[in-house]
Amino acid sequence: MKTRILLTSILWVGLVATLNAQTVLQPLIKPAVSGIKVSSPSLLAHDIAKSSPDPAEATRRMKKQGVAVNDASGALKIVFRLDETVNYKTLSSNGYQKLETANATRTNYNISSADSFNALLVQARENANTRTLFMKEIFGLSFDQTFSLLSRTDLQQGLFNTCVEVFPLSVDELVQTGVRYYNGHFVPSATANDEFYPNPDDMYKLVRSKYPSTGHFVTWAKLLTKGYAVADVARKVPIGEFNQNGRSLDIVAACVRSSSASTTENPRILISFSPDGTVTTSPGPYDCWTKFISQMKAQGISRAMAEDLVLSSLTCQPSGHNACHTESQRVAGELVTTAGYPSSKSR
Repeated sequence: MKTRILLTSILWVGLVATLNAQTVLQPLIKPAVSGIKVSSPSLLAHDIAKSSPDPAEATRRMKKQGVAVNDASGALKIVFRLDETVNYKTLSSNGYQKLETANATRTNYNISSADSFNALLVQARENANTRTLFMKEIFGLSFDQTFSLLSRTDLQQGLFNTCVEVFPLSVDELVQTGVRYYNGHFVPSATANDEFYPNPDDMYKLVRSKYPSTGHFVTWAKLLTKGYAVADVARKVPIGEFNQNGRSLDIVAACVRSSSASTTENPRILISFSPDGTVTTSPGPYDCWTKFISQMKAQGISRAMAEDLVLSSLTCQPSGHNACHTESQRVAGELVTTAGYPSSKSR
């Protein structure tokens, strides 16, 4: 009897202890809530892709659900077995921004080579502007590196202009870059045989297009001081500014229009030698160049460079006259002094 009572007591104590333990542990056990499915973004993207009829629709649904582009790219790759080019085109054509799509494609397909990625973008029919931007933003390539890479697939002159648009060059950097490419003969001209790009006139137009607030005479001075040959600039860039209708926009242009038959070619100062020893210079072009050289002085152009500009505009008649060189030096020095430079000994 005592044994039964003792056994009953032991069982009762054990039961009470078990109940107490359950009471203590019960608040730590969270009840399941039916109807809620917890999944990571990549699993969500995978589920959306699996339930979609095609990659395009899957992309639209993922975009609508706020799926990140990297997860969307991975889901398309796994579920639809898309190659990298189709993956990129599908995402970028159905709601995802191109730059982020390019980054995601590069990550999901382990593309480490800028050359390989450019080939992908060419297959995807992306234009040079977009591809140049991606080389800069994704791979961190410089102007020169991007030009060298894309010139394997693109026309060089257009590519140079595209790089100018994409890369944040200052006016000075832009002109210096143009000088390097022109003097290095890296870009054959698309419009002239045996010419290279960008020549001084090409660069003048690029500067005025990219930086409209940079004035005519300021741009001229940049071309001279950043490395273009004085004679090349004088031969190719008009000294006066005209609008598209040929209207004069400054005093030099007005002078050129009144004294020259052409507004596209700079006037030439004619030094004429007569048998009686008389030497004359053409007054109209002389006056126009004096006005122009005065503007160059205001831009800080040196006297020596100003004289070189004038010398490049002189023509002797007859051309083989033995005093041509001496008289040209005299005229150039005289004109530059008239334009406002301090007088100097003849060079």
